[in-house]
Amino acid sequence: MLAPARSLGADPRWQVVYRLSTGPADWWERINSGRIALRIDSGIIRALYSSGADGKGTLDSCRFENTWGESLDERIYSDGGDGAKRYKLGRQVAFLYAMDASQDSRAGSRGIVIEAAIGHLSD
Repeated sequence: MLAPARSLGADPRWQVVYRLSTGPADWWERINSGRIALRIDSGIIRALYSSGADGKGTLDSCRFENTWGESLDERIYSDGGDGAKRYKLGRQVAFLYAMDASQDSRAGSRGIVIEAAIGHLSD
């Protein structure tokens, strides 16, 4: 499991809505020791949409704009409860990725999402 100091939840600006809870202990040890690099992509949610993966039209993806003005697409990650409902247009979102080269076919170029967080708002 991810060391708390390396978690998005260590920053009071973020509410973690998803945390990867699986994976071999040695993989987590390589992450926590820094042998697997971590990367954060964050920005403002500009669109919510259905990727069509479930065939039901469920909103399961978001497009967010990072600080460089790039538009990035990512799945909506949630551990359940109201986590998925917290993804709203105009909210800040952050994804913490493990950049594990041995998992590239599964992870794509951005890495494996190990946490997702939404910026704290009063609503």
